[in-house]
Amino acid sequence: MTTNGDSGVVRKLAVRWEPSATDSALQRPNFSGGEDLSVRERKGIPELNKKFLQEMLRREGRQVEVVSFTVVKGSEDNYSSSMIEVNLMTTDHDSISLLFKTVHVTPQEAKVLNVREMFKKEVLMYQKVVPTLIGLFPSDPLNVFTPSYHSHEDLLVFENLRPLGFRHVDREQGLDLAHANLVLTELGRLHGAAYVLHSRSTEDAKALTDAGKEVLFTRHRKGVYQEGFAKISAETVEILRENPKTRVHADKVEAILARKYDILLELLRPKDDAINLLNHGDLWTGNLLFRYVYTHILDSAVNTDTSKKAVYNCHRQIRGPRRQSRNVWLVGDRYNDRPNKVPVQVVFLDLQLCRYGSPGLDVNYFLYTSTTARMREEHLDELLRTYHWSLVRTFRQLNARA
Repeated sequence: MTTNGDSGVVRKLAVRWEPSATDSALQRPNFSGGEDLSVRERKGIPELNKKFLQEMLRREGRQVEVVSFTVVKGSEDNYSSSMIEVNLMTTDHDSISLLFKTVHVTPQEAKVLNVREMFKKEVLMYQKVVPTLIGLFPSDPLNVFTPSYHSHEDLLVFENLRPLGFRHVDREQGLDLAHANLVLTELGRLHGAAYVLHSRSTEDAKALTDAGKEVLFTRHRKGVYQEGFAKISAETVEILRENPKTRVHADKVEAILARKYDILLELLRPKDDAINLLNHGDLWTGNLLFRYVYTHILDSAVNTDTSKKAVYNCHRQIRGPRRQSRNVWLVGDRYNDRPNKVPVQVVFLDLQLCRYGSPGLDVNYFLYTSTTARMREEHLDELLRTYHWSLVRTFRQLNARA
C-alpha cells in the first residue's frame, strides 16, 4: 500500500485529531483488594528526595545510602507521559540511572486515549503481572521487561537501560531479519507465559485478566474516533488511487473502511474456539530497546578447526529455530572480516495497551508496523516459524496443554 517500500501505511497514516465526543463507558481495570489507584497529572515529583530514593533501593535489596542525585533531563515528548532521568550516586561508589514516568496529557489526549486508565493498566502490570510472569522462568529468565523500582498510583520508576547498552532503532526504517526474529522469539515466550498464567485459577491470573481489559476500543466509544478514523480512511483511499498498482482495489477498500470500527471490534473480540492470551497491544519499533554484541561475520565454509576458542555458533547465545536463513558465527576481535552488530536482547516498553485476545493481534501489528513490505515478502514464512517455534517451546517448558 506504500510506494516507497517503507514499514507500511500504518505510521504513514498516523494523524492527530480533535475528539468528536467525550469519553464514556470504559472497561476499567480492576485492582484486587479494593485498591483504588487515583491517577492524576503531576505538576512535580515531591518523592524526588534522598529518603524516597534510598527506601526504594532497599526494597529492591540494595543496602546502600544515596549520597547524591542529579536530574539530568526531563521530557514531555513521550505520548501521554513525561519521563525524567535521575542519576544516583551511592556510598559504594555505584552510579544508578533511573527513569521517573508520570502522566502527561492534553485534554484531547485524555478524551481519545483514556490516558489515566492506560496508566492504571501499566501500574497493575508492573505491580502484579510482570513479577508473576518472570517467576515462571526460574532457570531461563524472561528478560523482556524494564526492571521496575516503584509502581504506585501515578508514578512509575524504571531502571534506565541506556547505560547498559540498550538502544532504540530508527523508527522510520523497518527492522532487519535479525532484529525481527529476536522480537518474535521473545514475543512467543511472553505469549506462552501469559497463556499458562491465565489458565490457572489464582489471584495472579485474575490480575492478568484485569490488565487485559480493553480501555480504548469499545462499542460505547465509537463516536470518540469517528472524525479521526474518517481522516485515516480518506487518506488510505487517496494513496490507493494514486498508485497504479493498487488503484483497482480502492473502491473495495473504501467500502470496507466505511464499517471499519465494527470490524475492529470483531477482530479484538476473543474467540471461544481459539487460543486467547494477554497481548502487549502496542508492539512496534518505537516501543523496543535492543542490546548488541559487536562481532564479525564469517561464511560458514570458513575452516574453524584452528580457532575453536574464538569461534562459537550464534545459536548458543541467540534463541531461534534450527532453520535459519543464514549460518552466522560470532568470532573474536582477531578477525578483520565484516564487522557486524548483532542484537542479542530486546526489551518491550509501554505496557499501557495490553489486551486479551488472539496472539495474532501482536504478531500482525508488529509485522506491519515494524518491517518493510520487502522483508515480509521474502521472509514472512521464516518469521512466523520463529514465533511459532518459540510459543510451542514455551508451552512445553511450562507443561501447558494448548
